[in-house]
Amino acid sequence: MAPVTNAGLAEAADGRSVLRFEEYELPPGQIDLRATLGCTAPIDLDVGFGKGRSLLEWAALGRDGTLLGVEIRRGLVERAFERLGRAGAGGVRLLRGDFRAVVPRLVPGGLVRRCYLHFPDPWWKKRHRKRQVVSAPVVAELVRLLAPGGEVCVQTDVPERAEEFRAALAGAGLQERWWSDGGPGARPFDVRSNREVRCEAAGVPVYRMTFGKPPPEAGGPQAREEGRG
Repeated sequence: MAPVTNAGLAEAADGRSVLRFEEYELPPGQIDLRATLGCTAPIDLDVGFGKGRSLLEWAALGRDGTLLGVEIRRGLVERAFERLGRAGAGGVRLLRGDFRAVVPRLVPGGLVRRCYLHFPDPWWKKRHRKRQVVSAPVVAELVRLLAPGGEVCVQTDVPERAEEFRAALAGAGLQERWWSDGGPGARPFDVRSNREVRCEAAGVPVYRMTFGKPPPEAGGPQAREEGRG
């Protein structure tokens, strides 16, 4: 699949570019993380990045690989793109679209090191359930995309949602690595979202969890297959 040529482009200080894509301008069918979006493994996902603080903090870490941020609101994508460009940040890709529709199209699997879900699903009414991001189908796709040992990091300020997310991740076969019920303690995440900072400043409890994909069993089918590569 040929790379998209009409993506927005901002040059970073280290020579790595920041690319911006629109879901509806991408070719139909599968979206190749490497050939189409220009991501370099290992890949991190930032779903619903809002005003983009977490993107900037990730870029400032100077880590290897690529961060793919997905946000449905056009204005926030444009704002984040401009902020990344002004900061000279690199290694970030921005995709505007509905993550629920995007995630089944992302290929190949097994490349994602970490997926951040910052304060997803603030829907209260039953008729809004169809908008949920952290649902069984989406979590199943995340498991497919995760590399062995990769992890999903979720945080919310809604206790009911926290329990729902925890059950959904465990139900997909991921292993719980961290759970915080909103009390004080070390943060398991290396980047902060805008809403997280606001919650902490206002004294609002933040429920945080990290679930990991088990590594392949020693000598198991997956390990033997990787040994042949």
